Parts: sequence; C-alpha cells; structure tokens
Amino acid sequence: MAWVAPYTFVAGVLTADDLNAMLRDNMNETAPAKARQRNSYFSSTGANALAERRMIQKSANGQINISSSSYVTAADGPSLTVQHSGSLLAMWSCRMFVSSGVDRNNPASCSVSLAGQQSGLDRWAARHPGDRADINRVSSYNLFTGLPPGESTVTLVYRVSSGSANFAQRQLIVMPF
Repeated sequence: MAWVAPYTFVAGVLTADDLNAMLRDNMNETAPAKARQRNSYFSSTGANALAERRMIQKSANGQINISSSSYVTAADGPSLTVQHSGSLLAMWSCRMFVSSGVDRNNPASCSVSLAGQQSGLDRWAARHPGDRADINRVSSYNLFTGLPPGESTVTLVYRVSSGSANFAQRQLIVMPF
C-alpha cells in the first residue's frame, strides 16, 4: 500500500474508511511497521516510499594467484547481488603478496566490478604498496550513485601490473540504499 495524504477536515461526517486510510494504513507505511528483520535499515525508493535494506557480506579465504594485467574475477569471487534504489556502498579488503617481476610503482590491485560502472576500477582500487617482502592487508570502498534502481551484482576483481600476485582473505561488504 502507498502513503495516503492526510485529509483536511471540514464540517461533516468522517467515515470509518476515511479514518482507517488516514491512520491505520498510513501507520503501516512507517519504518517500524515495515521492519521485518533484525539489523536492517530503510532507504527511500521514491516519494513517500520506503524499502527495508540489509548490509551483506561474503568472504573467500582461499589464496588465488593472479598474473593478468587486466582486471579478472576469481572462481570464488566473492560476489554479491543486491536490490537497491539507485545507489550502494561497496567496501572490500584482501591480503596481497607480490611475486618477482612486479612493477614496484603499481604492483597489484583489488577492486570491484559493477555492471555499467567499469570505467573507475583503478580509481577506487585497493593497491599493494610495492614492497615485495611484505604481505599487506589493504581495503577500499566506493559509493556508487546514479544507478538504475533494481538489482546489481558487485564482484571483487584483481590485477597485477606485471609478474604475479597472491590475494587471500578476500572480503566484500555491500550496503544497498
């Protein structure tokens, strides 16, 4: 049901249907009445409309070795599909270790792929700082806005400038709005 604009009262009879539409039905459109699950929040889906949303996460603990200079996905992702109203916040982290033959200025990157938003992968990537001897845990985030409302799949993607890099303990968190 949708929110009904409250009546402007005038002299006359107020029917039970009028009162129910204005009070009961409108109260059922409030966030407390719509709450169905713990740890959720609400996002506007349009004028006078709310949708219950929930932050979700997925991890992939296995180590993968990447030698591609273009962003690629891993068989175990991680990847998440969410419903949103036109924007979402993606946050991710992973452990990286670079092998020999890697460009120390831009060794390895972990980013997210979102259909229709491919152009900024490097702009919001988490990058290895370039020290070959260290295993580094890196993280990043990006707020995607102006998306067509509906369903989107967010996937972790990986690349290395040259040589190869290992990625482990990969985690993706998505907060849809």
